[in-house]
Amino acid sequence: MRVVALVSGGKDSCYNMMQCVIEGHQIVALANLRPEMKDELDSYMFQTVGHHGIDLYAEAMGLPLCRHTIQGSSKSIDKDYTITENDEVEDLFQLLKKVKEECDVDAVSVGAILSDYQRVRVEHVCQRLGLTSLAYLWRRDQEELLKEMIDSQLTAVLIKVASLGLEPKHLGRTLSEMHPYLQKMKDKYQLNVCGEGGEYETFTLDCPLFRKRIVLDEVESIIHSDDAFAPVAYLNIKRAHLEDKKVDDQNTSMLDRIKNLPMLQSSQLYSSLQLEDRITEVPEPACVRDGNPHPLADEEDWCSVFCDGDHVWITGLYGFHTESGNLAEITTQTMNKLKEALENLPAGPCDMSCIAMVCLYVQDMSMFAAVNSVYRTYFGINPPARICVEAALPTNVALQIDCYCNKSLPDRQTMHVQGLSHWAPANIGPYSQCVQVKNKLYVAGQIAMCPANLSIIRGGIVPQARLSLRHVQRILKAMHCGMDKITTVVCYVTNISYVQTAQRELEASRVSKETEEEFGVEKISSMPPVTIYVVVPRLPKAALIEWQVMARNDLCDINVKELTHNSQMGLFRCSLRFLYTDEEIISCAISIVGSIESVGDSLTKKVCECLAKLLCQASESLPNTITSRFPLRIFFCPSQLNTNDLHQTINHDLELSWSKSKISVVLVPVLQLLSPDLILAACS
Repeated sequence: MRVVALVSGGKDSCYNMMQCVIEGHQIVALANLRPEMKDELDSYMFQTVGHHGIDLYAEAMGLPLCRHTIQGSSKSIDKDYTITENDEVEDLFQLLKKVKEECDVDAVSVGAILSDYQRVRVEHVCQRLGLTSLAYLWRRDQEELLKEMIDSQLTAVLIKVASLGLEPKHLGRTLSEMHPYLQKMKDKYQLNVCGEGGEYETFTLDCPLFRKRIVLDEVESIIHSDDAFAPVAYLNIKRAHLEDKKVDDQNTSMLDRIKNLPMLQSSQLYSSLQLEDRITEVPEPACVRDGNPHPLADEEDWCSVFCDGDHVWITGLYGFHTESGNLAEITTQTMNKLKEALENLPAGPCDMSCIAMVCLYVQDMSMFAAVNSVYRTYFGINPPARICVEAALPTNVALQIDCYCNKSLPDRQTMHVQGLSHWAPANIGPYSQCVQVKNKLYVAGQIAMCPANLSIIRGGIVPQARLSLRHVQRILKAMHCGMDKITTVVCYVTNISYVQTAQRELEASRVSKETEEEFGVEKISSMPPVTIYVVVPRLPKAALIEWQVMARNDLCDINVKELTHNSQMGLFRCSLRFLYTDEEIISCAISIVGSIESVGDSLTKKVCECLAKLLCQASESLPNTITSRFPLRIFFCPSQLNTNDLHQTINHDLELSWSKSKISVVLVPVLQLLSPDLILAACS
C-alpha cells in the first residue's frame, strides 16, 4: 500500500515506518501536526516537543512533508471518540484528508504501542477517510522492542524527561547510551522502557531510511517543572543541519537498506509459533457437503426473545430466500426483525448498541460480503463480537442469526482494533475482537490470519490451530484475562480429521508458560472448559479452523463446582457436564450418542425426550438457588434429525423439564459431530 507516515520526530513513529517498509508497503509522504507559536503543546494525542526539527525529516528521506497547525484541543477524552468540534483529532482529520487528496495514499503509519486513546482516534480518522491504519508496534513487548530499535540502527536522543528516575542531565543522550539505565529504572520504579507512560520523549537523528543524518548544532534546555523527585525538562532545537551519509548506492531502495536488520516481520511467523520455517502443505481432504434436505417452514415465526434482568437472548432469526434472491434485501429484513425485537422487549426497549455477541450462520460463504455490507450499517462504534461460519442451513434459509444482549452499557468494555499490526488480526468485518460485560468476556471467532497482512497462514491445520489460539490468548491478555479463565469453547473445523490437532493445541495453550507468569497462576484450573467440536462446510477466508471462546475474569475468585452425569436411556448413551456456582450456571455440555438405524423415523422425537430427561436430572441435582436463565446451543446433523421437528418439539419438552427457568435454545445444523454415532451435542 501507498503509505503516509505520521511523524512526530520520535523513535516510535520512525521505527513504525521501517516496519511498514519491511512488510512491503511504500512510504510516499510524511505528515506532522505542530503547535502554533509554541515549543510544546500539552496534548493527549501528539508529541510536539522537537517539532522545530521535523522539516529536516523530509530532506533526510527525500519525501514530501505535509504539516498542519493544531487549532483544537483535547475536548473529547472519553475512551471512545465521536466527531467533536474544535478537538485536536479534527486537525488530524484535516491533515490526512489533504495528504490523501494530494498523494493518493491508502494507509497511515502510526507509532502507537499501548495507548488505546491514540489508537482509537487514529483509527476513527482512518475509517472516515477510507484509509488503513498500520500500527506494527501495537502491544509489542517494550523491552524487546527498544532493543530491536537500537539493534536496527535507529539513533534517537532523549528530548524530554518527565519521570521519577530521569533527570535533565539525561537530555541529549542516545537510546543506546540510556538503554541499561532505562532497564534499571524499570526494575526500580516500574518505568516503561519505551516511555509509553510519558516518562520521556525522543527525537530521531538517524535511521536506515534516512539518506542523510540530522545533526543538532544548538539546543536549549528548558526546565518546565523543577520537581525534586521527577523534574520535567525538554530540549528546544534552536539550530540543526543535515549531514551526508555514506550510501553505497544512492538508488538503493528503502527495503534493500533494512532487509537484513534484526526486525520483527511477518515472515518470521512460523518460528514465533515454534514451527519450522518451511512446512510442506499437503492437500487437505475434501469436506463433503451433504446440505440440509429439510426446508424450514417459513410461515412460522421462529424468533424467540428471552429476558433475565439485564440479560437478553434473541434466537431463531432466519433470513429466508426470496424469489428475487437479493441477499441485501434478505439481510435487511432479518436485521430489522432483530432491531424490532430489541425495541419491543417486555421490560422496556433497548437499541443495537446493547448487543454483545452475534452468531451469524450463512448457507454459503460466498454470501459473506453481501451480508456484511448490510450488517455493518446497523452498528456504530464498538460493534458486538461475532462468529461467522457456513452451516448446513435448510434449503430455503440464506442466513441465521442469534445474539446475546446486555442492557447495562456502563458495565461493558470493548476491544475494537482496526489497524494492522504484529499483535492479533484487525477485524475483517463490522465486529469487535472482544466484548466484556461485567466479568464475562465474549471473544469474536478467531481464524489463523497473519496479523500483519490478514492472509491465512500456510501449512495446514497445525499452524492454523496454533496461530488462531494465539490470537485468542493475546486478546484475552489485552482484556486482563487468561486462557485459564476460559469457560466455553466451540471449535469449528472443516474436516473431522482436524479435531485431534485442535484438541492438542487447545490443551497446550492452556498450560503455556505465558499464561502462568502473566497472571500469577501457579497451575491451570482443575476444571477444563466445556468444549464442543463441530464440522462445518466452510469458514471465512477458506480457513480450516475457527474458535469461539467465552471466559470469565473472576473464575479464580468464585467457588466453581462441577456436575457430571452419564446414563443409558433406552438406545441412547447420554452425558452431561455442568460448571456452576450456587447462583448461576457458568457453562454446560450435553451429548447424546446412539444408533440411528435402530430408532427409525421417530429419532427426532426420541432425542428430544432424552434431552429433556437429562436436563430434568440436572435440574434436580443442581442447587435450588440457581434461578437464572441460560442459553443452550444445540448442534446436530440435519441428515439425522429433522429441523422442523426439532423446532416444534424441543422447546415444549425443555420447558417442562427445566423447572428453574426457561431455556433459550439455538439450533445449529452442521455437517458432522465429533463421532459418527454422536446424534446431538449441546453447550451453554
